[in-house]
Amino acid sequence: MEMSPLNEEGSVYEGLQVRTKSAPFSKRLLAYATDIALVTCVIYAAFIVLVIPGILSFAALQSLVKEGALGKGLAAGSILIIIILLLGILSLYHGYFIYFESRKGFTPGKKLFGLQVTSTKGGRLTPSQCILRDMMRYIDCMLILPGLLSILLTKRGQRLGDLMAGTLVIHSQHQEQANNFLYMKQDDYLVLSEAWSPTLVPIDICRQYLEFAYPIFCQGKAPIRFDDVEKWQDICLNFVHPKTTEPIEQQTLLIFFAELCFQTFQKTTKRS
Repeated sequence: MEMSPLNEEGSVYEGLQVRTKSAPFSKRLLAYATDIALVTCVIYAAFIVLVIPGILSFAALQSLVKEGALGKGLAAGSILIIIILLLGILSLYHGYFIYFESRKGFTPGKKLFGLQVTSTKGGRLTPSQCILRDMMRYIDCMLILPGLLSILLTKRGQRLGDLMAGTLVIHSQHQEQANNFLYMKQDDYLVLSEAWSPTLVPIDICRQYLEFAYPIFCQGKAPIRFDDVEKWQDICLNFVHPKTTEPIEQQTLLIFFAELCFQTFQKTTKRS
């Protein structure tokens, strides 16, 4: 068998043009809701694990000491704990957006919907840009109307925070679709599809093969029976038709066929 066509970076194709446009308001809203949900989950987990035991212990201590200097100290301590909790929540909220946008240009929510924050001057975002656009959320999101009008009326859909920080949120359909690929990168799949001209796989075969492939390629479970691999390789070759006579590397074929079945299964599920 020949070596896999994947290069050292894990991609067989780097020349695919990725078209971007200003991010639609609906996708920005969904991405923000996703990010808020993630931050809330982290805060909730921290609250359950760290805060509740501390509050209960402090309340028990305060119930034993109600008067005197120690009692007043505990009362002041209660106020201090509340302030620390609020500062912790705010730090986590703002740190989430500032960290991801300054390091990667997108938060997990933005990545899910194919969004990215870029500088209008080009290049990577600076920490000051990320901090400024993040602090402007209090006006954009809490007052709602100024930020909404700014997005609707500006040519590139920029909220006030984007205008102040010199940033722009863009949308890439290619990136959004890439999140729907499980077994291999979208670029690799598209290139191999062009080279191998796959035909439609019946849904029953897709279901059976995915039951075989998922534990192997996604969960890393081993060992696998040689007879099963050979059987599925023969089945794969019934639906894959290379344009050249060069040998196909077995693992690449099996992974590609898994992605082919996965994409077929997704399309069938959406239609139904």
